[in-house]
Amino acid sequence: MLLAAGLALAGCAGNSPAPKPAPTASTAVPHDVTFQVTGHGSATLTWIGGAAKHVRLPWQQDLHSPLGADGLTLTVQLDPAGGQANCAIAVDGRRVVSSLAQGPNGHATCHTGGAAQVDD
Repeated sequence: MLLAAGLALAGCAGNSPAPKPAPTASTAVPHDVTFQVTGHGSATLTWIGGAAKHVRLPWQQDLHSPLGADGLTLTVQLDPAGGQANCAIAVDGRRVVSSLAQGPNGHATCHTGGAAQVDD
């Protein structure tokens, strides 16, 4: 009987995946986030939860969202006609990151890093 109970327990212990960690307070708390692209020309923009093609610059999107462990990303790809664009992400009114794209099909990526890096 003890042998059967031991085998039953051993069979349960080895095959179950490790539980995912619960979100920490800094990753779950919503923040006021502003995605902004200044400059001239038009571009394709992608961000968490959205995308838009051939957007005339300047452009801005405001969100109230948790930052998550991986942070937030905004990408800008200028159209073939070119131009100049500066992407920026602000969290709770504080600019966290910015990047510049120039010329035909110029590309820029703004990434905040994880929530712990922004909450300082």
